[in-house]
Amino acid sequence: MRAITLTLSLLLTAGALHAQSIDRRVVSSAGGYSSTASVSVSSTVGEVAIATITSGSFIITQGFQQPDGLFANDVKSTASVVVGYELYPNPAQNSITLSLKTDNNALLHFSIYDAAGRLMHRQRNVTVEKQYKRSIDLTGYSSGNYLLHITDSKGTLAQTISFTKQ
Repeated sequence: MRAITLTLSLLLTAGALHAQSIDRRVVSSAGGYSSTASVSVSSTVGEVAIATITSGSFIITQGFQQPDGLFANDVKSTASVVVGYELYPNPAQNSITLSLKTDNNALLHFSIYDAAGRLMHRQRNVTVEKQYKRSIDLTGYSSGNYLLHITDSKGTLAQTISFTKQ
């Protein structure tokens, strides 16, 4: 009798646990939805971000608004190819010097953006053989803050370095 009662209570407990679900809801101050024939975009403002993927000029931030079955561990993060870097002088006057170290040989792309997000400089397909050092001329740049993006050959962001031009 005791075994039957125990089995019955275990079955009822398992059924009750299986029936529970948590409904995800996003509470935000603003948002929107837009679509074309090939792309749809849904957005919210103020949502907690779980993971971010960058590929070239596209940035995808995954949060709670994403459909069921897509969780942060579904986003495969790639290890950074840049092991160490130096950017000097910072703040800079007329040029900056970038020094990189990598574990293995790498094909990298460099892009400099101003504070408004405008592309100021781009250099593609730079072969880095564990050590790299280069001076970048800033004489045509106005005073302000800039971001140097280093991406790998697949367009994955490897490093972002901020600097100031005086």
